[in-house]
Amino acid sequence: TLSAASTTTDVNGITMVRYTLGTVKGQKLVEAEVLDGATVVATETFRLNGKADNPANANKIRGGGFTATVSPTLGEDLEVQILDQYGNGVDGAEVVFSVQGGNGKIGGQDEVTVTTDADGFATVRWDMGTRAGAHKTRVSVNGFPVEVDFDNTANAGPLHKIKFNQASFTFDALSDEVSVTTLGEDQYENAVTVIPALSSKDATKASFSEGKVKSRGNGSTYLIATSGGVRDSVPVTVSQRITTLDLDGDTLTAL
Repeated sequence: TLSAASTTTDVNGITMVRYTLGTVKGQKLVEAEVLDGATVVATETFRLNGKADNPANANKIRGGGFTATVSPTLGEDLEVQILDQYGNGVDGAEVVFSVQGGNGKIGGQDEVTVTTDADGFATVRWDMGTRAGAHKTRVSVNGFPVEVDFDNTANAGPLHKIKFNQASFTFDALSDEVSVTTLGEDQYENAVTVIPALSSKDATKASFSEGKVKSRGNGSTYLIATSGGVRDSVPVTVSQRITTLDLDGDTLTAL
């Protein structure tokens, strides 16, 4: 705004007014006219450029707030606009995108710095990786207390493997029992909830019942877990250990 709409020159032909840029950035034009009576005898244009104030806020434009299944290509573009206290986009601000949770990368790195464009926008690509769970990227501005978070959730993929609580089960006595538990995993080793059907390939060697595998007879077999189309197994070996020898006449019996 102008302090006055018109003014009169002094004895030296000089005059002035005060112009206040206001709170909206951008180019401002002030046009002056010299009048001789009612006739315009000269004009002059003054050009001023109002710049944004310091960064004060960060608006999330794109990204965040989604839930999807893990994949090597899972990701999205993140975009923010850095604003001053009047809502103008701040150009030239150094915006830091930093991975805070999950195993994702931004441009192949844990942290990158991007300079805002003329309208205060900054954009990066966030590849979230293959880890299930909460993923977080934090956006901050170098030198100013401006911060905003992008949060996403990645769910585990379909069941790929069933793992046992032991790599193998070995018994040195008959009728011994060991508890068996299983854990499902997707192809990226994220935990998948599963309650598989468990059975023994040869119940004369080892049987399974009520969450336990029990030794029945010397030899080897497999404990098998199945769920849907997924099947895994673990070896079971029974080798009864001789603890005593009983001699009855000409007969020697191992017990």
